[in-house]
Amino acid sequence: MINDYWTALALGFVGSIHCIGMCGPIAISLPGTAHYFNMQYALNRVLYNLGRIITYAVLGAVMGAVGHAIILAGYQQSLSITLGAVLLLSLVLPARWSRRFTGKLTFFSSHIQSRFRALFRQRGGGAFLLIGLLNGLLPCGMVYVALAGASATGGAMAGLTYMVFFGLGTVPALLTIALMGRLLRLRFGRLMPRMIPVATFLLAIILILRGLSLGIPWVSPKISATPSASHQHHMAH
Repeated sequence: MINDYWTALALGFVGSIHCIGMCGPIAISLPGTAHYFNMQYALNRVLYNLGRIITYAVLGAVMGAVGHAIILAGYQQSLSITLGAVLLLSLVLPARWSRRFTGKLTFFSSHIQSRFRALFRQRGGGAFLLIGLLNGLLPCGMVYVALAGASATGGAMAGLTYMVFFGLGTVPALLTIALMGRLLRLRFGRLMPRMIPVATFLLAIILILRGLSLGIPWVSPKISATPSASHQHHMAH
């Protein structure tokens, strides 16, 4: 399980270059100006990132709970392999399929962005926290990849923790760009299209290997029994 969390942290860190392209404009546009840099300026940007992590954590708890129900039914290995296979399949599907899916989220995304405009006119720390909370709900391929990993963790708390680690992995890049502005986004934004496929492929392989239960420490540990079988064995004694 600890290995899962380090995987989430690495996924967030690698994917943070993608985050610069997607969330960078929001981070740069946060109220306040670097010409008047002070502790409150920095704290507000920390609150923004905290808001994102809270939303990721809630989503992770939901996905972890869904995954837990599947695992209790005795499909732990199947879930892990299926998630990995779906992630791999997403890399080879025609681009029009992904555009059709994201198109359905346009209305939802537009509604959130309208909320942003109202919050950007405020200056209190609560506004920055709310901006981060809403930011975490914006459609994002990298977050979807992380949520797939969270659903395979086996429980709501494990899924929550997984997404907290993922969010922490994205903080260095987004906090830096929120503090330093446009230069970093322009420099690293070119790498954005390459990051999702790489991160998706690596997580897919990890999920498939874990599901195969090959007995490889840290990578594919041996799964001796399903949770339901283990529970029945314990009750018998």
